[in-house]
This record gives sequence, C-alpha cells and structure tokens, in this order.
Amino acid sequence: MQFLKRNTRTEPQLAMKTKAILSLFFPLILLSQSVLPQARIQGTIISPSEDSIEVRIITERISYHTLYYKQKLNKQNTFSFNIPLDDAVFAELYYAGQELDFYLRPNTDISIQFASGKLHSSIHYQGEGANENNFIKERIDRFVLNKDREFYCGEETMKKSLADFQKFIFHREQVQLFYLGEHHLSDSLSEEFFHLAQHQIRYESALHTWEYLKRKIRANNQMRPADISDDFLQFALHLPINEDIYLKVPEYDAFVTEVYVQEASLQKYGRMPSPEQELNLILEHFQGETRDFVLAKFLSNLIHEDSLQEHRDLYDLAMSQIRNPKYIKAVKSAQKG
Repeated sequence: MQFLKRNTRTEPQLAMKTKAILSLFFPLILLSQSVLPQARIQGTIISPSEDSIEVRIITERISYHTLYYKQKLNKQNTFSFNIPLDDAVFAELYYAGQELDFYLRPNTDISIQFASGKLHSSIHYQGEGANENNFIKERIDRFVLNKDREFYCGEETMKKSLADFQKFIFHREQVQLFYLGEHHLSDSLSEEFFHLAQHQIRYESALHTWEYLKRKIRANNQMRPADISDDFLQFALHLPINEDIYLKVPEYDAFVTEVYVQEASLQKYGRMPSPEQELNLILEHFQGETRDFVLAKFLSNLIHEDSLQEHRDLYDLAMSQIRNPKYIKAVKSAQKG
C-alpha cells in the first residue's frame, strides 16, 4: 500500500513536469517545421508610374492556387521582398499592367532594376540568380520576340508546308538547346535551371507544333491525321508527364489535355475531342498518379470554362476515378474559386 500511495502521489507531478517540458519544446518543434529558407528580391524602378509592385507564385496547377506578395515603393523608388521558398520556382513579377517570369531559388539575394513601361526590355539583374535570369531575357529577345531573326515563330511560319515547318521547328529547337549548353558552361548556370530551361525550350517547340497542326486540320481539312508522320508526332510528344515540371515551367501544364489527349483524338476520330471523348481517352491512355493528375486537369478546365453544370455526369465519373486525395482536394478548391 505504501508503494501504491507513493506512486499515485508522484504520477501527477511527473505528468506536470512532462507537460511543462513539452510546452517549452513544442513551439520550437512547430517553428522548425514552418520556417522556410528566404529568397530576397531588392529592386529599383526608374520613373515609376505606380506605387506598388507584386510577385506571384503558383503553388498548384489544378486550382491555380497562387501566393501573392505585394510591396509599396519607398521614396527612393525601391522595394524589397523576402519570400519563403522550399524549392526553386519560376515566379511572376507584375508592375503597371506588365508581367515577367523570372527564376527564384531559396537562400538567394537578387537585385533588379527596370524602367516603368519597359519591364522586359529594360530589366537588369545582379546578385545570386542573375546569370539564370539574364539568360532568360537574352533567349526571349533572340528566339521569341525578335521578328527579324530566322527563328521567329509567327504567322508566316504557320503558313509553311508540313515538310518546311518540320525542318524549321527541329532546327529552332536544336539551336536553342546548343545556345543553352554554351551559356551553361560559360555563365555557370545551376544544374536545376539548366534542366528546367531544356524543358521550357522543348515545351515551346511542341506548343508551336500543335498550334500549326490544329490550324492546318481546321482549315478546310487541308491535312488529315494520316498525313502527320510518326516521327513528327513523337517529336511533338517527347515531353514527360511530370507534375514538378508543370509547376516550375510557366504554362507547361497546358500540355496535359492540349497535346496528349488531342493527339489521340486526331488519330481515333480525325478531329478535336468533345468533353465526353476527351474523358474516355484520358481513361484509356493514362494510369496511376498520372491519370489522377490528368483527370484533375480535365475537371479544372470544365470549371474554368463554366461548363461544369452542362457536364455534371462527366464530373461525377471523373471524380470517382481519382484515387489520390490531394487531386480531389485541388478540384474542389478550383470549384470554390
């Protein structure tokens, strides 16, 4: 009995001590889990036309959940952001109706300067990450925006014959990849950025390819799916389904239903798919985690096109096929807007 009495008296005391110790360490545990590395962005705007600037980071590409960071300019027309990051991303800089994609890594300190109204053409980077971002600017200037250069992909390019377009797009991609490789060596671009930039270049090639094919097929049936060579289709489809790449490379996620599913529809039906056909093709062509992601993107498209009520049966079927809870949650988040 003495032993039992001593135990019953000390158990509450031990519990209280344990509780006190845990109460001291629990906030530290939470803090260690929640604190992320910071990416610092400092900048100056020449002759500003507005008094605030914004950085946006898309964290999930189904509901398009976005983090917004907004800062007021000070009297010297400068600004500073400290953004928590656990991985490298392509962020979006918004100022006075203009926007710009730029590369951001954890634990970096980058400085930027640009003139109001000339965000892309005047921007200059210094500090960590400057090499990668200056490369982005140079590549866009040379291969995307410059209408006088041989690699500009505009309306005239879309009028080429299939054979000529294939030569053009193959050559354009190879030149850009070589250009990236040269800069990777000379400018010490990070390995992760080098990998993402390769995907960005290939994404653009496939995007131009599918725009060309769709225009030709829609224009009085000038081209049938059978006219498209297997090599060319493989070229257009050589990008992997990879959610990390969709998240990090701007607009890359458009491929999920825009390319893979529509290619299957052209081969099977000879035309672009209806929503019913699109869902059937997704269920036919994709498996596992990839299927969940593609189904969630399909539903996200219905939601953003305001056609969900019209296709409620498709919504129910697609949702019943998604196994991963995070994609179900993302679709429901997209519905809430």
